[in-house]
Amino acid sequence: MSQGSLWFMRIGIIAMLAIIAVLWWRRNHQSDDQLDLIRYVEIDLPALSYVEAPVVERLNALFEEKTRKPEDVRRELADDLMPALIRLRKAAEAPKKGAKTDQVKVLADEYFAYVESLIAVGRTAIRVIDDSQLNPQEGFMQLRGSLRAAAEKNSAWRRHVRDASERLGLSPPPSR
Repeated sequence: MSQGSLWFMRIGIIAMLAIIAVLWWRRNHQSDDQLDLIRYVEIDLPALSYVEAPVVERLNALFEEKTRKPEDVRRELADDLMPALIRLRKAAEAPKKGAKTDQVKVLADEYFAYVESLIAVGRTAIRVIDDSQLNPQEGFMQLRGSLRAAAEKNSAWRRHVRDASERLGLSPPPSR
């Protein structure tokens, strides 16, 4: 082989190695948006879920139970569930403060709005129980509307977290 073709092959090999290195770096390097979303999904969300899951389970069980007296339901709401929801709200403030990117701030704000809607559900339930003048059907409709609003906010927030993950090329977060 001639000296020119050897140099051509050497330069080609170096160029291929450079291209491979750039592609590998682009594939494995994570942007600030990706790192912040990973932190939010892998650290903040499990911590929030640890606080949220038992509260939501108790809230659902309370509303599904038909045989309890309204006074007992009110007592459980006011003494147990509302303080737990307030603690959840305080826990939901941490990701808002810790967010480094606008995208995660928006997601944290959405989750905070969802928690506020859960608190509104508890307040609505207490108001319906306390208001003796209120028609039971009207009270049920108010409570149902409050629950629907909370469920819609939760669904929208989950969808936005999944969309953000996909947009940044990350695997979708595990469903809770």
